[in-house]
Amino acid sequence: MIVRYYNMMDNEAFIIILLIAIIIGLIVVVLFLTTLSNCLKQVHPNHRKITPGQVWLNLIPIFAMGWQFYTVIKIRDSLDLEYRARSLSNRDNFAFGVGIAWCSLSVASILPYIGTVLSVASLVLFIIYWVKVAAMKNELLKDNEKYVS
Repeated sequence: MIVRYYNMMDNEAFIIILLIAIIIGLIVVVLFLTTLSNCLKQVHPNHRKITPGQVWLNLIPIFAMGWQFYTVIKIRDSLDLEYRARSLSNRDNFAFGVGIAWCSLSVASILPYIGTVLSVASLVLFIIYWVKVAAMKNELLKDNEKYVS
C-alpha cells in the first residue's frame, strides 16, 4: 500500500511537470509567432506573401509540420521584396537556410532512436532563426524611423 502511494505521487509529479513543460512550450511558441507576425507587420502589405495573422496557423497540431515550411518560405519572399523596395542589403537570404533546416529537423525529430538528437539540433536552429527574424524586424523598424524623424 505504501509503494502504491509513492507511485501515485510519482505519477502526479510527472503530470504536473508535463503540464508545466507544455505551458512553457506554448508560451515560447506564442512569443516566437508574435515575432514573426510583428516582422511581417513591418513589411508593406503589397510586399507580403503571407499575412501576419497566417503565422498563427502554426499553432494547429500536425498541420504545422507542413505550414512551418510555408511560413519560412513566405517570410523570406516578403522580406526580399521589402528589402529591395527599401534598397536595403540582403541578409543571408533572410535566414531561409536556417529556417528550412529548423523545419526539416523538427519534422525528422519524430524518428525513433535519433529523434532526440535531432530535436536538440532543431531547438538550436529554432533559436537562431528566431534571433535572425527579430533582427530583421528591428532593422525594418529602424529604417521606418529614418522617414518619421
